[in-house]
Amino acid sequence: MMRSSFFVLLLLLSSVALASEPPPFPDPQRFPMPKDYESNVRFWMKVYGEWEEDKMIIHDARNMDVVFEVVDVPDENEILRTAASVGLRAKVEKIKRILQELHNNPNAKSSSKDHQDIYELYKHIHETNKFRNASENVRIQQGIKERFELGLERMTIYLDEIKKVFRLEGLPEELSYLPLVESSFNNQAVSKTRAAGIWQFMPGTARLYMKVNNDLDERYDPMVATRGAARYLKRSHGMFGSWPLNLMSYNHGQQGVMNAVRTMGTSDFMTIINGYSGRYFGFASRNFYAEFLAACKVMHDSKKYFNDVDYGKPLRRDTIRLAKPLWVTTILNHSSISREELRVHNPALQSSVMYGKRPIPTGYDLHFPAGRYENVPDLITQLRTHEKPGQKKAPTLLAESKTPSTSKASTKSIVAKKTYVVRKGDTLYSISRKFSTSIELLRKINGLNHNNIHPGQRLFVSTR
Repeated sequence: MMRSSFFVLLLLLSSVALASEPPPFPDPQRFPMPKDYESNVRFWMKVYGEWEEDKMIIHDARNMDVVFEVVDVPDENEILRTAASVGLRAKVEKIKRILQELHNNPNAKSSSKDHQDIYELYKHIHETNKFRNASENVRIQQGIKERFELGLERMTIYLDEIKKVFRLEGLPEELSYLPLVESSFNNQAVSKTRAAGIWQFMPGTARLYMKVNNDLDERYDPMVATRGAARYLKRSHGMFGSWPLNLMSYNHGQQGVMNAVRTMGTSDFMTIINGYSGRYFGFASRNFYAEFLAACKVMHDSKKYFNDVDYGKPLRRDTIRLAKPLWVTTILNHSSISREELRVHNPALQSSVMYGKRPIPTGYDLHFPAGRYENVPDLITQLRTHEKPGQKKAPTLLAESKTPSTSKASTKSIVAKKTYVVRKGDTLYSISRKFSTSIELLRKINGLNHNNIHPGQRLFVSTR
């Protein structure tokens, strides 16, 4: 009886211990990690959480556990950076040459220590022509640990509202973290292919879900773009019924993934990853789902990778839908809001609207800082009294006339104490959110008459 009771007690204690463990993230039922895909996820976890931006990783694009070398490329000195880049290319060519020599003659492993080291990297890989194949898949990846941390800091500005949108659409909340992969939650991000905003919509795809025209580009509005992304992903789920394939389609396109399924005759994710060789289905498409899983895991365990993430405060806005057009310069000349604040809260407004060549269009949801004005509808009514009937162009008054002076005299009267060194991806807005201050004060205490800042610049961020 005592022996039986002991095992019952042990079973109960084990159950309690298991119950106290947090569930795995992301949900493995919806977002499984195939065993043969684990090396891809491990690689991207290191890119996001271990390798800094001055690290260049030379690796095998197919066998992601194979890392040939991690090379330091200085960022602060252009001459050193150029020299390091030349050396980096030479290292890649040397690795390719050694791989080809090992393919031609396996005994070449004894030619040098480098030959032996590379040979050892492939001992666990049993496939025909592995060295020749590897020589065609040598790739360079930059570490982005600092950028990922900055993405975590920006993330919380929008995350509550993004999760709400996905819940309303009946989609997994884990998808809310996809912008960590796409843009590091930078709503001004623009790719080489003209994808824009935190969700990185291409113009053509975006027009299916939001407005992209001469007045508005709603790809830059995080919440409008989020609703578009949710609708896109919901449609993908209806097409494929598999979240790995759904996320692949976010990078490769719905039609592209459909072509892969038809060509391979299956919806099995790893069969497509390993066997499909369609046009444009390259490294990025094969690894997009791995990047998502890695981003979720590093974010979920951020304390392991980052010392002290300074999460941003949620962005709160008061909103009114315009019944008819309104000029930006009317708002700037007859309210307390500055152009920069208006842009921060209304990032979808095109420059032609922001600088008074065209009015804010009818039907636009105009946003103001939450709580700035007691009654926004009354504010709009009051602003319209300053617009002339039939007005077709903006007033010529200085739009920033109501902002505090940034003269040297006024700057000297402020004693600024706390400083901050600008990092890659920083803007005056992101810094103002981080230190709970305003863009106007940052400009004033630093004697700036513009918003341009650069990495390494030291800014005063507090007057206390």
